[in-house]
Amino acid sequence: MSEASHLAEAPEGLLATTNYSWFVSYPAAVDGLTAEQAASCILGSRHNSTWGVILHLNVCQQFALAGLR
Repeated sequence: MSEASHLAEAPEGLLATTNYSWFVSYPAAVDGLTAEQAASCILGSRHNSTWGVILHLNVCQQFALAGLR
């Protein structure tokens, strides 16, 4: 496996794997969360919803993968 392939697979493994014991994965953290709950904002700011954080992580991951390709 090339270094680029390894680096491309790492974020997906960290974000999607549910069997780590030292942190909570995203699937486990958002399990049972409704779209309404994910879209709600805390502390009155429109930029701190769970939905927004996940979209931001997805964009960062796509940008990194494009660079590795």
